[in-house]
Parts: sequence; structure tokens; C-alpha cells
Amino acid sequence: MKQVYSNDFRKHAMSLHFEKGMRIDEASKFLKIGQATYYRWIALQKQTGELSPKKKERQGYDHKVLKEEYDEFRKFLNDNRGKNAIELAQLWKRHVAASTMRKWIKRVGFTLKKNNMYTKKEMRKNASNL
Repeated sequence: MKQVYSNDFRKHAMSLHFEKGMRIDEASKFLKIGQATYYRWIALQKQTGELSPKKKERQGYDHKVLKEEYDEFRKFLNDNRGKNAIELAQLWKRHVAASTMRKWIKRVGFTLKKNNMYTKKEMRKNASNL
């Protein structure tokens, strides 16, 4: 599991190597951290001049409908009745996953349109028509 080390610990690790002259393999064993981590910290310090970890922006879909958007979301659902969650997710103003759309539809008290399920007989009939 990934472990986040404090900036003080990182500075102490760098001082062992640069100020006290300890080799990286010795310092990493002494501090019980991996050598690759040590080398990453050295590269980070050379690139940015700091040892604080990089801040990553959240990628992917938005995971919620904001409270300010509740009324707008209900109006959106009323205007788009008869569509399933996948279609609604594509139509919503922000990039939202279909699973998130299902969750929020349920939270505001609406029910979902079910997908059409074919019986075996109907599936055979459709296949023979192709």
C-alpha cells in the first residue's frame, strides 16, 4: 500500500545523504524506505526544488450533483422523461458517469426507465429478420 511520508521525514532523509554523506542504499535501509523512493525524492528536489509531493488533479467523471443544482437537476429530469440513465448522463451539462446519474436520480425521488428486455422468442424473430 502506498504510504505518504511527511516533508520533515523527507528532509531528514535528504540530509542523511547530502549532508552526512551516507550512501543511498545505507540510508534507505536505516530509514526503512525503498531505494526507488529515495531516488524519486532526489529527482523531485532537482526538478522542483521542493520535497513536497505533487498534487494530482482529480481525473474522470464528476461524482455528484451539487446542492445548488438540485432544482435544475429536477427540471432536467422532468424535461427528459423516458430516457435511461446512460442517455441522461450524456445530456447533462457536465461529464457524469451513468452510475452517478442513477444514484442522483434515486436521491431526488425519481424512478428510472428500465431497458427493454427481449424474450428468447423475440430475439429469434429479430435475428431471422436481419
